[in-house]
Amino acid sequence: MKLRRLKTMIALLLAAALVVPVLPPAAYADADTTYVWSLLSEEFTEDHDGMGVLRAESGKFYYLYGNDSNQLIVLTAESETGPWESLGSPGVHQGWYYDLAVYEGVPYVFYKDASEAGKGTVKYFDDELDDWVSLGVSGFTPNGILFAKIEVSVK
Repeated sequence: MKLRRLKTMIALLLAAALVVPVLPPAAYADADTTYVWSLLSEEFTEDHDGMGVLRAESGKFYYLYGNDSNQLIVLTAESETGPWESLGSPGVHQGWYYDLAVYEGVPYVFYKDASEAGKGTVKYFDDELDDWVSLGVSGFTPNGILFAKIEVSVK
């Protein structure tokens, strides 16, 4: 899929989320299912209050979290136990309230951008540049955002 079409779809999904605010869905669990928690890694040395977003696609794992300086960090690994490596330069950007989506091996981060008066910004990781690139204009939302949710879908 061409990047321009993907940018349009992401922009439409984010615009729809701004027009029709939706609270995050409650987590439901099947009462007949036993869930087992497992340790991802003991490699995480930076304090991040245990909050983060984990995504998996095609056998690769992505973990997004904010550090004590409000910098967003994305780690990646080939298995859930690691080894974990920073994706691009540490600190995607300064921000709060963040989410991560992965589409065809490309991670996308949507976050409340501290440098844009709390407005929403989307960045994706460009393998060729080995860096994070803004998808459209940084701080594209008309106002500051209260929380971030991103989803990529193709129709």
